[in-house]
Amino acid sequence: MIENILSSPHRLLPFGAAVCCSHPSSSHRSRFGMARAEGITNAVNVGIAVQADWENREFISNISLNVRRLFDFLLQFEATTKSKLAALNEKLDILERRLEVLEVQVSSATTNPSVFT
Repeated sequence: MIENILSSPHRLLPFGAAVCCSHPSSSHRSRFGMARAEGITNAVNVGIAVQADWENREFISNISLNVRRLFDFLLQFEATTKSKLAALNEKLDILERRLEVLEVQVSSATTNPSVFT
């Protein structure tokens, strides 16, 4: 049975290959069939390359977006922190002035106790 298939003029060939029955060597593939198979292979390769390029660009875009978000967060964090530290610094200045006033009052009270009686 295999011999019948192999000797048949209608052999099964790979996709894109053609048999020219009028040619003395009926087993050769036509140039058109080879070009078509190569064209399909090239199209598949181009498609794969385009998809990989698209995925790489999408990955880079996501990384860039996340870096921008991180940068924006750090800028906001810095601004908020500076504002809070400035408010705390003002409160500390007020407390230091009050403490100095209290120290002066205590030192004057210890040197002159009659002021408080």
